[in-house]
Amino acid sequence: MKRAFTLIEIMICIALMATYLSAHLGIWQSVRRLRAQEDFRWAATSAQKELDWLQTVPYASLPPQVLRVGARGELPLGPLEFDPDSLEARPLQGSFEPIKLLRGTSGGLKLDGKYAHQNVLVSFQFFGQERLEAHRLSGPDQPVPLRDQPVRRVTAVRQARGDEMVPVKAWNFTDDQLFVPGLKAGAVVCVDYLGSGDALRVRGQFLDEQLRPTLTPSPIKLLTITAGYGGGGKVTLQTLRMNQP
Repeated sequence: MKRAFTLIEIMICIALMATYLSAHLGIWQSVRRLRAQEDFRWAATSAQKELDWLQTVPYASLPPQVLRVGARGELPLGPLEFDPDSLEARPLQGSFEPIKLLRGTSGGLKLDGKYAHQNVLVSFQFFGQERLEAHRLSGPDQPVPLRDQPVRRVTAVRQARGDEMVPVKAWNFTDDQLFVPGLKAGAVVCVDYLGSGDALRVRGQFLDEQLRPTLTPSPIKLLTITAGYGGGGKVTLQTLRMNQP
């Protein structure tokens, strides 16, 4: 005949299980806090690097821009990789009401032909510059854990060999994952890439002499850099750019 557990034995088991679970829960919460702190530091560093880089970009190339519309309504937006959903065009005179954007035959955005050869004010957000990260490979069949997901484009992969950075030719970027099959586990690689637009964006606006937002072109622009990280957190930095005569 099997003996049943006594009340004291059951209470001891419950106490042991509670102690075990609370210890592991504390460890999990500590790891989560450390990861959040690491993500914040990474976002803050990325935003600061972007801010430093913006100081080297010509004033006219930063948003908002005053652009002359082409003969067929095309907008010469330049090399910055902008977010199409954020683009907004307004006339420089009159009501400043937004102008309807059209889709060109090649997929680009344009304006109605009646605005040809006119200057318009174009506001937009653009994605941050290329990220550079260093990673130690866990194996040739394991993807490189790039932080700024999803990855939109990988431009270069280099292997660290002592003090030298040697370009890697045999790398493969498929299904938003980067593989470097030609290297062994433990190799250190540096990757140049463009990550998620939600992770790092830049927007701008004109300011008047009293540093108030204005739709009238002025020699002062306020640039806002936003770097996102896990859990919906954001780091925001701002800087002023002056159009020096």
